This record gives sequence, C-alpha cells and structure tokens, in this order.
Amino acid sequence: SSCPDQDLLHEISTDIVTSIQNTYNTKWTYGQISEVVYVASGSSADYFYDDLDIICSFAAELRDTGKYGFLLPDSQIPLVANEMWNGYQVMIQAVVDGKCSKRQS
Repeated sequence: SSCPDQDLLHEISTDIVTSIQNTYNTKWTYGQISEVVYVASGSSADYFYDDLDIICSFAAELRDTGKYGFLLPDSQIPLVANEMWNGYQVMIQAVVDGKCSKRQS
C-alpha cells in the first residue's frame, strides 16, 4: 500500500539510486520494501515513518546479486563505501533542503 509521502519518497529514492548507479554503472532496484524485497512488518523504516513521523525513512541494501549475501569479499568493500557515500550525500542534501522534515501530527 502507498503512504501519504509516496511521491516525495519516490523522487528522493530515484535521485539517491541514480547517484549510486552513476558511481560504477551498477544497476539497482528500488521502491517500497514490500514490492522490492518482501512483505515484512515491524521494520525500522516502518517504525520511524509511522510512529516517529519521520518522512525520509529508508532501508538501504548494499550491492550483491545473491552470490555473497551479507558476506561481500574484502575487494568489494571500497566499492560499496564509495557508491553508498554518493547516495548518502543525496539523502543528506534532501534533509538539508527541508524535504525530509518531520510530519506534523
């Protein structure tokens, strides 16, 4: 299901993922957790959005295509750090720009 801030979150996610992809030309899938990964309830993203009214509540996943899972080889750690840093900068800029202010209850 969608949330009231779906359009804004999609816009910011698109900008974040574009920045990550442009680092090493990797391809990323993004969207609602229930549509991209699997249906799960009680995630930290849900808690921050629903209970704390924090609009920009994201659950970032690092690179892998299923080969390594959560145990990436050491050689990929600098690559992950670089591409995620680029994505985090975009997210931080959205906060600085006021796009991620706390929802008023």
